[in-house]
Amino acid sequence: SPAEENPAVLKAFLALLARLPQPQAVGPVTEMLSDPALRADAAAALAAAAEQKLVEPAVAQSVAVRLRQQLTPDTVPEPTVVTLLGRIGNGEDWQRIEGWLTSENPQVKAAAARVWADSERPLSTLAEYADDDVIRPLLIAAAARRGDDEATLMALIEHEPAADEAQQLQAWRQALVAMAQRVRPEAALRADEAMRDRANLADVRQQTLSAALDDVMSAVANDPRDPLAEHLAPLLLARAEARMDAGDAATALTDYQRLTMIDTPLMPQQQQRRLFGLIQAQLAVGRLDNALAEAERLLATGRNEAVVTRLADIFLAAAGRSVDARQPAQVEQILTGLSGLLESNVPADIAERIRLMRARLRETPSN
Repeated sequence: SPAEENPAVLKAFLALLARLPQPQAVGPVTEMLSDPALRADAAAALAAAAEQKLVEPAVAQSVAVRLRQQLTPDTVPEPTVVTLLGRIGNGEDWQRIEGWLTSENPQVKAAAARVWADSERPLSTLAEYADDDVIRPLLIAAAARRGDDEATLMALIEHEPAADEAQQLQAWRQALVAMAQRVRPEAALRADEAMRDRANLADVRQQTLSAALDDVMSAVANDPRDPLAEHLAPLLLARAEARMDAGDAATALTDYQRLTMIDTPLMPQQQQRRLFGLIQAQLAVGRLDNALAEAERLLATGRNEAVVTRLADIFLAAAGRSVDARQPAQVEQILTGLSGLLESNVPADIAERIRLMRARLRETPSN
C-alpha cells in the first residue's frame, strides 16, 4: 500500500521493531537493508532482533553477506550497521569492527566500541584506546561487568578520568575494584604499585586490595593449603600501607597484627616491612611505648645504617606532626625515645636532625 511505501511510515515501523523485535518481521526488514534511506533503521531493528536471538543462523549469515557487499574500504558505515555486524558477524567482521575503533566519525567509533564491549571479545583490545574520550566510558562499563585481565586493569589505572567528570570517575573507581577481584592476586598487587604515588587514590587502593583479599581469604578458609595462601601476606601488607596513606592508622594496625596470625611465615623482607609499618601506625595512634618496643625488636634482629635511618625517618616524621599539632610534651617524648633507642651510637646526621626538630619546637608557639 502507499502507506507501506512511505519512508516516514517505514521508519516509524522500524523504530518500533528496534524497541520491540518481532521474529516474523525479520525477513521483510532484511530486504530494507538494500535501501540506503532505510538501511540505518533496518539495521537497528535487526540488531535488536539478533540480541533477542530472533534471527535464525542461516538468515544471520545471509544478512552478513549482504552487509559485506555494501561495505567498501572507503565506506563510512552507519553506526547501526556496525552494531548489527557485531551481533551476527564472524571473525573477519570483527577485524572490520576493530578497524572502526579508530574511525574519525565519533558515532561509528562509539558503535564499534559498544558492540565490542557488549561481546565476549578481549577487553585488552579496547584498553589500547583507553585514552580516547569516546571509548573510555564504554571500556570502564565493560571492565566493571567482565574485565578480568591485567592489561585492561593497568590501562584503566593509567588513564584516570578528569576530576570534573565525577560520574565517569566514580564508575572508573568501581571498575577497578570489580576487576581486582577477578585478576590474579599478583596482578592486583602490581595495580596497587601503579597507584601508590597518587595520594587521591589511597581509598581506591584499600578497596581494590580488599576485593583481592576477599577472594584469597575465601579460598584459604576452605583449604589452608590452597596455593593462593602465598598471596595473603603481600596483600595484607599492601592494604595496611594503603590504609596508612589514607590516614587510617587504626585499621592499618589491624592488618599489621593479622600478619602475625597467618599460617604462611613472612619472608625476612616482609617481616621488616611489617615492623616498620607497625611502628608508624603505633606512633600515629599515640602508642609511643609500643612503637619503641617494636623498634628495639627490629634493631635486635639486625642493626645497620639503612634500618637506623628508616627508624629515624619514622620517629622524626611523627615528631614533626606533633610539632604541627602544638604538642610539645609529645614531641619531647618522641625525640627522647628515639635518642634512647639509638643509645650512644647516634649517627651525626640523625643527631643534627633531632637538634633541628627541637629548635623547630622552640620556635613554634604552644597552644
